[in-house]
Amino acid sequence: MASISCTEPTVHFSSGCELLRHYDADNDGIISYAESVKATQDYYGDIITQEEAEFVITAYQKGSINAVCPGCYTTPTPTPTPTPTPTPIPGAIFDTGTSASPYPSLPGVFKGKLTIKGSGYAKITDIRTRPCPGAAGYVSSWSIHAGKGDEIKRGTYEYDIEVHLASYPQFFHGVDKIENGDGIVKAVSFVDANGRTHTDWIPSLIIIGEALPELTCDNPTPSFTSGCELLLHYDKDKDGKIESPELSGNAIKDWNEKKISTREVYFVAEAWGKGSINAVCPGCYTTPTPTPTPTPVGDITRVELDGKLLPENGMLDWTVNKQAAVKVYFRNVGNAAGEFNIVVAYNGNTICNVRTDSVPADGKEYYVDDCVFTPNATGTHTIKATITP
Repeated sequence: MASISCTEPTVHFSSGCELLRHYDADNDGIISYAESVKATQDYYGDIITQEEAEFVITAYQKGSINAVCPGCYTTPTPTPTPTPTPTPIPGAIFDTGTSASPYPSLPGVFKGKLTIKGSGYAKITDIRTRPCPGAAGYVSSWSIHAGKGDEIKRGTYEYDIEVHLASYPQFFHGVDKIENGDGIVKAVSFVDANGRTHTDWIPSLIIIGEALPELTCDNPTPSFTSGCELLLHYDKDKDGKIESPELSGNAIKDWNEKKISTREVYFVAEAWGKGSINAVCPGCYTTPTPTPTPTPVGDITRVELDGKLLPENGMLDWTVNKQAAVKVYFRNVGNAAGEFNIVVAYNGNTICNVRTDSVPADGKEYYVDDCVFTPNATGTHTIKATITP
Protein backbone atom coordinates (compact mmCIF):
# COMPACT_ATOMS: atom_id res chain seq x y z
CA MET A 1 0.00 0.00 0.00
CA ALA A 2 1.50 3.36 -1.05
CA SER A 3 1.95 5.82 1.82
CA ILE A 4 0.46 9.31 1.66
CA SER A 5 2.70 12.35 1.99
CA CYS A 6 1.55 15.55 3.63
CA THR A 7 2.97 17.62 0.76
CA GLU A 8 2.55 15.39 -2.30
CA PRO A 9 -0.68 14.86 -4.31
CA THR A 10 -3.01 11.99 -3.40
CA VAL A 11 -5.45 10.38 -5.83
CA HIS A 12 -8.17 12.97 -5.16
CA PHE A 13 -6.41 15.89 -3.40
CA SER A 14 -3.48 18.19 -4.10
CA SER A 15 -1.71 16.93 -0.94
CA GLY A 16 -2.18 14.85 2.17
CA CYS A 17 -2.53 18.12 4.10
CA GLU A 18 -5.36 19.25 1.81
CA LEU A 19 -7.05 15.84 2.31
CA LEU A 20 -7.04 16.30 6.11
CA ARG A 21 -8.29 19.90 5.86
CA HIS A 22 -11.12 18.71 3.61
CA TYR A 23 -12.44 16.30 6.25
CA ASP A 24 -11.96 18.81 9.08
CA ALA A 25 -15.55 19.95 8.45
CA ASP A 26 -15.73 22.29 11.45
CA ASN A 27 -12.24 23.69 10.67
CA ASP A 28 -10.90 23.22 14.22
CA GLY A 29 -7.68 21.39 13.36
CA ILE A 30 -9.01 18.10 14.76
CA ILE A 31 -10.48 15.12 12.93
CA SER A 32 -13.44 14.19 15.10
CA TYR A 33 -14.96 10.75 15.34
CA ALA A 34 -17.88 11.83 13.14
CA GLU A 35 -15.48 13.28 10.55
CA SER A 36 -13.52 10.01 10.45
CA VAL A 37 -16.81 8.13 9.94
CA LYS A 38 -17.60 10.49 7.02
CA ALA A 39 -14.24 9.59 5.44
CA THR A 40 -15.05 5.89 5.85
CA GLN A 41 -18.48 6.45 4.27
CA ASP A 42 -16.86 8.27 1.34
CA TYR A 43 -14.49 5.33 0.86
CA TYR A 44 -17.41 2.89 0.67
CA GLY A 45 -19.13 5.32 -1.69
CA ASP A 46 -16.05 5.24 -3.99
CA ILE A 47 -15.44 8.96 -3.40
CA ILE A 48 -11.95 8.51 -1.93
CA THR A 49 -9.45 5.65 -1.79
CA GLN A 50 -8.83 3.31 1.13
CA GLU A 51 -5.40 4.91 1.68
CA GLU A 52 -6.97 8.38 1.87
CA ALA A 53 -9.61 7.17 4.34
CA GLU A 54 -6.96 5.53 6.54
CA PHE A 55 -4.86 8.75 6.46
CA VAL A 56 -7.88 10.67 7.83
CA ILE A 57 -8.50 8.00 10.49
CA THR A 58 -4.82 8.26 11.55
CA ALA A 59 -5.30 11.99 12.20
CA TYR A 60 -8.41 11.14 14.26
CA GLN A 61 -6.45 8.61 16.31
CA LYS A 62 -3.54 11.02 16.90
CA GLY A 63 -5.81 13.81 18.09
CA SER A 64 -5.05 16.55 15.57
CA ILE A 65 -4.17 17.28 11.95
CA ASN A 66 -0.81 18.77 12.90
CA ALA A 67 0.15 15.57 14.73
CA VAL A 68 0.17 13.92 11.30
CA CYS A 69 1.15 16.88 9.10
CA PRO A 70 2.95 19.53 11.24
CA GLY A 71 1.97 23.05 10.27
CA CYS A 72 -0.86 21.92 8.02
CA TYR A 73 -3.59 23.53 10.11
CA THR A 74 -3.55 27.22 10.98
CA THR A 75 -6.31 29.09 12.75
CA PRO A 76 -8.46 30.63 9.99
CA THR A 77 -9.44 34.27 9.75
CA PRO A 78 -13.23 34.34 9.66
CA THR A 79 -14.68 35.51 6.33
CA PRO A 80 -18.17 36.96 6.58
CA THR A 81 -20.70 35.15 4.38
CA PRO A 82 -23.77 36.99 3.09
CA THR A 83 -26.75 35.61 4.97
CA PRO A 84 -30.12 35.73 3.22
CA THR A 85 -33.06 36.22 5.51
CA PRO A 86 -35.64 33.52 4.73
CA THR A 87 -39.38 33.84 5.24
CA PRO A 88 -40.41 31.19 7.80
CA ILE A 89 -42.35 28.29 6.28
CA PRO A 90 -44.15 25.67 8.45
CA GLY A 91 -42.03 22.54 8.78
CA ALA A 92 -38.96 24.13 7.22
CA ILE A 93 -35.74 23.21 8.97
CA PHE A 94 -33.59 25.10 6.45
CA ASP A 95 -34.48 27.79 3.93
CA THR A 96 -32.14 29.65 1.59
CA GLY A 97 -34.65 32.48 1.32
CA THR A 98 -35.73 34.39 -1.75
CA SER A 99 -33.19 35.37 -4.40
CA ALA A 100 -32.97 39.10 -5.12
CA SER A 101 -31.96 38.29 -8.73
CA PRO A 102 -33.63 34.94 -9.53
CA TYR A 103 -32.98 35.09 -13.29
CA PRO A 104 -31.45 33.63 -15.43
CA SER A 105 -33.32 30.42 -14.70
CA LEU A 106 -33.74 27.05 -16.41
CA PRO A 107 -35.02 23.62 -15.44
CA GLY A 108 -32.33 21.06 -14.66
CA VAL A 109 -30.66 18.96 -12.00
CA PHE A 110 -28.95 20.49 -8.98
CA LYS A 111 -26.46 18.47 -6.94
CA GLY A 112 -25.20 19.82 -3.66
CA LYS A 113 -24.20 19.14 -0.09
CA LEU A 114 -26.60 19.88 2.74
CA THR A 115 -25.83 20.52 6.40
CA ILE A 116 -28.54 21.10 9.01
CA LYS A 117 -27.18 22.81 12.09
CA GLY A 118 -28.13 22.05 15.67
CA SER A 119 -28.14 18.75 17.54
CA GLY A 120 -30.05 15.50 17.35
CA TYR A 121 -31.63 13.94 14.27
CA ALA A 122 -34.19 14.95 11.68
CA LYS A 123 -36.11 13.22 8.90
CA ILE A 124 -36.17 15.05 5.56
CA THR A 125 -39.74 14.85 4.28
CA ASP A 126 -39.69 17.25 1.33
CA ILE A 127 -37.51 19.64 -0.68
CA ARG A 128 -39.18 22.61 -2.35
CA THR A 129 -38.18 25.66 -4.36
CA ARG A 130 -39.59 29.08 -5.22
CA PRO A 131 -40.70 30.06 -8.73
CA CYS A 132 -39.37 33.09 -10.53
CA PRO A 133 -41.90 35.95 -10.77
CA GLY A 134 -44.51 35.10 -13.38
CA ALA A 135 -43.32 31.46 -13.70
CA ALA A 136 -44.14 28.13 -12.06
CA GLY A 137 -40.83 26.73 -10.89
CA TYR A 138 -41.11 23.62 -8.75
CA VAL A 139 -39.26 20.48 -7.62
CA SER A 140 -40.27 17.41 -9.65
CA SER A 141 -38.24 14.94 -7.56
CA TRP A 142 -35.45 14.87 -5.02
CA SER A 143 -33.17 12.48 -3.17
CA ILE A 144 -30.71 12.63 -0.32
CA HIS A 145 -27.93 10.18 0.46
CA ALA A 146 -28.85 9.67 4.09
CA GLY A 147 -29.59 5.99 4.62
CA LYS A 148 -32.97 4.40 5.23
CA GLY A 149 -35.81 6.87 5.86
CA ASP A 150 -33.86 9.98 4.76
CA GLU A 151 -32.65 10.64 8.31
CA ILE A 152 -29.83 13.10 8.96
CA LYS A 153 -27.72 13.97 11.95
CA ARG A 154 -27.69 17.66 12.74
CA GLY A 155 -24.41 19.47 13.32
CA THR A 156 -21.54 19.69 10.86
CA TYR A 157 -22.41 16.62 8.81
CA GLU A 158 -22.81 16.98 5.05
CA TYR A 159 -25.30 14.98 3.01
CA ASP A 160 -25.43 14.74 -0.78
CA ILE A 161 -28.69 15.97 -2.28
CA GLU A 162 -30.02 15.83 -5.84
CA VAL A 163 -32.93 18.08 -6.80
CA HIS A 164 -34.71 17.90 -10.16
CA LEU A 165 -36.12 21.32 -10.97
CA ALA A 166 -38.90 22.08 -13.46
CA SER A 167 -40.00 25.26 -15.20
CA TYR A 168 -38.23 28.37 -13.86
CA PRO A 169 -37.10 28.16 -10.21
CA GLN A 170 -35.33 31.03 -8.47
CA PHE A 171 -31.51 30.89 -8.43
CA PHE A 172 -28.69 32.53 -6.53
CA HIS A 173 -25.89 33.17 -9.03
CA GLY A 174 -22.16 33.50 -8.51
CA VAL A 175 -22.20 31.68 -5.15
CA ASP A 176 -20.92 28.25 -4.15
CA LYS A 177 -22.47 28.26 -0.67
CA ILE A 178 -25.46 29.67 1.17
CA GLU A 179 -25.39 29.60 4.97
CA ASN A 180 -27.67 30.86 7.70
CA GLY A 181 -28.46 29.97 11.29
CA ASP A 182 -30.26 26.77 10.33
CA GLY A 183 -27.84 25.21 7.88
CA ILE A 184 -25.63 25.30 4.81
CA VAL A 185 -26.10 24.27 1.21
CA LYS A 186 -23.05 24.02 -1.04
CA ALA A 187 -23.11 23.84 -4.81
CA VAL A 188 -21.60 20.84 -6.55
CA SER A 189 -23.19 21.29 -9.96
CA PHE A 190 -26.30 22.42 -11.75
CA VAL A 191 -26.81 20.89 -15.20
CA ASP A 192 -29.44 22.91 -17.02
CA ALA A 193 -31.91 21.69 -19.63
CA ASN A 194 -29.45 22.69 -22.37
CA GLY A 195 -26.74 20.44 -20.93
CA ARG A 196 -24.56 23.26 -19.60
CA THR A 197 -22.96 22.76 -16.17
CA HIS A 198 -22.85 25.58 -13.62
CA THR A 199 -20.91 25.29 -10.37
CA ASP A 200 -22.04 28.61 -8.89
CA TRP A 201 -25.81 28.41 -9.30
CA ILE A 202 -27.82 27.44 -6.22
CA PRO A 203 -31.61 27.25 -6.41
CA SER A 204 -33.80 28.71 -3.73
CA LEU A 205 -34.41 25.67 -1.54
CA ILE A 206 -36.77 24.95 1.33
CA ILE A 207 -35.92 21.80 3.30
CA ILE A 208 -38.94 20.36 5.12
CA GLY A 209 -38.31 17.98 7.98
CA GLU A 210 -39.28 16.74 11.40
CA ALA A 211 -37.30 16.09 14.56
CA LEU A 212 -36.56 12.48 15.51
CA PRO A 213 -35.93 11.03 18.98
CA GLU A 214 -32.65 9.39 19.93
CA LEU A 215 -32.60 5.61 19.74
CA THR A 216 -32.79 3.65 22.98
CA CYS A 217 -31.71 0.15 23.94
CA ASP A 218 -35.21 -1.15 24.67
CA ASN A 219 -37.48 0.52 22.12
CA PRO A 220 -37.89 -0.29 18.41
CA THR A 221 -35.56 1.28 15.85
CA PRO A 222 -36.51 1.81 12.19
CA SER A 223 -35.20 -1.67 11.30
CA PHE A 224 -35.02 -3.70 14.53
CA THR A 225 -37.21 -4.52 17.52
CA SER A 226 -34.81 -2.66 19.85
CA GLY A 227 -31.50 -0.85 19.97
CA CYS A 228 -30.08 -3.90 21.74
CA GLU A 229 -31.10 -6.18 18.87
CA LEU A 230 -29.55 -3.70 16.42
CA LEU A 231 -26.18 -3.93 18.19
CA LEU A 232 -26.35 -7.72 18.49
CA HIS A 233 -27.12 -7.95 14.76
CA TYR A 234 -23.86 -6.21 13.83
CA ASP A 235 -21.80 -8.13 16.39
CA LYS A 236 -21.08 -10.72 13.73
CA ASP A 237 -18.50 -12.67 15.76
CA LYS A 238 -20.71 -12.64 18.89
CA ASP A 239 -17.96 -11.31 21.19
CA GLY A 240 -19.92 -8.41 22.72
CA LYS A 241 -17.99 -5.77 20.73
CA ILE A 242 -18.48 -3.87 17.51
CA GLU A 243 -15.17 -4.25 15.70
CA SER A 244 -14.02 -1.91 12.93
CA PRO A 245 -14.85 -4.39 10.13
CA GLU A 246 -18.33 -4.87 11.61
CA LEU A 247 -18.87 -1.10 11.60
CA SER A 248 -17.37 -0.22 8.23
CA GLY A 249 -17.90 -3.47 6.36
CA ASN A 250 -21.42 -4.14 7.59
CA ALA A 251 -23.24 -1.26 9.29
CA ILE A 252 -21.92 1.61 7.12
CA LYS A 253 -22.31 -0.54 4.02
CA ASP A 254 -25.94 -1.19 4.95
CA TRP A 255 -26.42 2.54 5.57
CA ASN A 256 -25.06 3.35 2.11
CA GLU A 257 -27.50 0.80 0.66
CA LYS A 258 -30.42 2.35 2.63
CA LYS A 259 -30.93 -0.83 4.67
CA ILE A 260 -30.53 1.00 7.99
CA SER A 261 -31.06 4.58 9.05
CA THR A 262 -28.63 7.32 10.05
CA ARG A 263 -29.66 7.00 13.70
CA GLU A 264 -28.98 3.27 13.54
CA VAL A 265 -25.52 3.56 12.00
CA TYR A 266 -24.51 6.14 14.63
CA PHE A 267 -25.89 3.91 17.39
CA VAL A 268 -23.66 1.09 16.14
CA ALA A 269 -20.75 3.52 15.82
CA GLU A 270 -21.24 4.56 19.46
CA ALA A 271 -20.82 0.94 20.57
CA TRP A 272 -17.69 0.73 18.40
CA GLY A 273 -16.29 3.90 19.96
CA LYS A 274 -17.01 2.77 23.53
CA GLY A 275 -15.45 -0.66 23.04
CA SER A 276 -18.42 -2.86 23.89
CA ILE A 277 -22.14 -3.32 23.36
CA ASN A 278 -22.86 -3.28 27.10
CA ALA A 279 -21.18 0.12 27.43
CA VAL A 280 -24.11 1.46 25.38
CA CYS A 281 -26.83 -1.02 26.39
CA PRO A 282 -25.97 -2.56 29.79
CA GLY A 283 -26.89 -6.24 29.96
CA CYS A 284 -27.67 -6.48 26.25
CA TYR A 285 -24.84 -8.90 25.48
CA THR A 286 -24.57 -12.16 27.39
CA THR A 287 -21.92 -14.79 26.84
CA PRO A 288 -23.48 -17.48 24.64
CA THR A 289 -23.87 -21.01 26.02
CA PRO A 290 -21.38 -23.28 24.25
CA THR A 291 -22.92 -25.75 21.85
CA PRO A 292 -22.55 -29.28 23.27
CA THR A 293 -20.00 -31.45 21.50
CA PRO A 294 -21.77 -34.11 19.43
CA THR A 295 -21.38 -37.40 21.33
CA PRO A 296 -22.76 -40.89 20.75
CA VAL A 297 -24.38 -42.44 23.86
CA GLY A 298 -25.22 -46.14 24.05
CA ASP A 299 -28.14 -47.65 25.98
CA ILE A 300 -28.63 -51.40 26.51
CA THR A 301 -32.36 -52.08 26.07
CA ARG A 302 -32.50 -55.89 26.61
CA VAL A 303 -30.40 -59.04 26.58
CA GLU A 304 -31.49 -62.50 25.42
CA LEU A 305 -29.92 -65.87 26.22
CA ASP A 306 -30.84 -68.52 23.67
CA GLY A 307 -33.83 -66.45 22.66
CA LYS A 308 -35.04 -65.96 26.23
CA LEU A 309 -35.20 -62.47 27.68
CA LEU A 310 -32.63 -62.01 30.42
CA PRO A 311 -34.26 -60.62 33.59
CA GLU A 312 -33.24 -57.19 34.86
CA ASN A 313 -31.02 -58.76 37.57
CA GLY A 314 -29.14 -60.60 34.82
CA MET A 315 -29.69 -64.03 36.46
CA LEU A 316 -30.91 -67.02 34.51
CA ASP A 317 -30.61 -70.82 34.66
CA TRP A 318 -29.01 -72.63 31.75
CA THR A 319 -27.85 -76.12 30.79
CA VAL A 320 -24.23 -77.04 31.60
CA ASN A 321 -21.89 -77.92 28.71
CA LYS A 322 -24.38 -76.80 26.11
CA GLN A 323 -23.38 -73.87 23.89
CA ALA A 324 -25.45 -70.74 24.61
CA ALA A 325 -25.88 -67.62 22.47
CA VAL A 326 -26.22 -64.12 23.89
CA LYS A 327 -28.05 -61.44 21.88
CA VAL A 328 -27.68 -57.84 23.07
CA TYR A 329 -30.14 -55.14 21.97
CA PHE A 330 -29.10 -51.47 22.22
CA ARG A 331 -29.74 -48.00 20.83
CA ASN A 332 -27.81 -44.75 20.32
CA VAL A 333 -29.48 -42.05 22.46
CA GLY A 334 -26.73 -39.45 21.95
CA ASN A 335 -26.57 -36.62 19.43
CA ALA A 336 -24.01 -38.08 17.03
CA ALA A 337 -23.52 -41.32 15.14
CA GLY A 338 -20.76 -43.57 16.45
CA GLU A 339 -19.39 -47.04 16.99
CA PHE A 340 -19.75 -48.87 20.31
CA ASN A 341 -17.98 -51.54 22.33
CA ILE A 342 -20.41 -54.09 23.80
CA VAL A 343 -18.91 -56.28 26.51
CA VAL A 344 -20.73 -59.36 27.86
CA ALA A 345 -19.52 -60.75 31.19
CA TYR A 346 -20.34 -64.15 32.74
CA ASN A 347 -20.02 -64.13 36.52
CA GLY A 348 -17.79 -61.07 36.19
CA ASN A 349 -15.55 -62.61 33.50
CA THR A 350 -15.64 -61.20 29.97
CA ILE A 351 -16.86 -63.77 27.49
CA CYS A 352 -17.01 -61.49 24.44
CA ASN A 353 -16.16 -57.93 23.38
CA VAL A 354 -17.89 -56.76 20.20
CA ARG A 355 -17.18 -53.56 18.24
CA THR A 356 -20.25 -52.37 16.29
CA ASP A 357 -20.38 -50.53 12.99
CA SER A 358 -21.33 -46.84 13.09
CA VAL A 359 -24.81 -46.49 14.56
CA PRO A 360 -26.94 -43.42 13.79
CA ALA A 361 -28.27 -41.32 16.65
CA ASP A 362 -31.88 -42.10 15.81
CA GLY A 363 -32.98 -43.85 19.03
CA LYS A 364 -33.85 -47.01 17.11
CA GLU A 365 -33.07 -50.45 18.52
CA TYR A 366 -30.16 -52.47 17.05
CA TYR A 367 -28.54 -55.71 18.21
CA VAL A 368 -25.36 -57.82 18.14
CA ASP A 369 -25.45 -61.60 18.33
CA ASP A 370 -21.76 -62.47 18.02
CA CYS A 371 -21.42 -63.70 21.60
CA VAL A 372 -21.44 -67.51 22.11
CA PHE A 373 -20.19 -69.45 25.18
CA THR A 374 -20.58 -72.83 26.94
CA PRO A 375 -21.63 -72.74 30.59
CA ASN A 376 -19.45 -75.02 32.74
CA ALA A 377 -21.35 -74.97 36.00
CA THR A 378 -24.85 -75.69 37.16
CA GLY A 379 -27.10 -73.39 39.10
CA THR A 380 -28.01 -69.76 38.65
CA HIS A 381 -25.39 -67.41 37.27
CA THR A 382 -25.12 -63.77 36.20
CA ILE A 383 -24.68 -62.35 32.72
CA LYS A 384 -24.18 -58.62 32.31
CA ALA A 385 -23.81 -56.53 29.13
CA THR A 386 -22.24 -53.03 29.06
CA ILE A 387 -21.86 -50.51 26.22
CA THR A 388 -19.38 -47.68 25.69
CA PRO A 389 -18.57 -45.46 22.65
